[in-house]
Amino acid sequence: AKMMKYMRYKPVGPGDLPTLKELSTSEICKIWSGASRYIRRQLLQKRAVEIGVGTFALVPVDASMGAGKVLTVERPVFIVSKPLRAFYNLECDETKIP
Repeated sequence: AKMMKYMRYKPVGPGDLPTLKELSTSEICKIWSGASRYIRRQLLQKRAVEIGVGTFALVPVDASMGAGKVLTVERPVFIVSKPLRAFYNLECDETKIP
């Protein structure tokens, strides 16, 4: 039920987001820049960031180094939330956040 407030049955028009309509392009860019910096800082501290429609996280993956050597590295991912996947009937690989 909580997720339903994030889902739209029709495209969002300018009249649906009156506050956004009042912001300049520069202000919108500053908001996204701040959000991106926050997410990056959290990931650097190995913390996942949930934003309602999904989660940014680091997941371990094995990288082949050649000659049979494998190195485990962390890959940044965005994992779409289960309710959103179900609502839009999206098929995604199940990713576990450690």
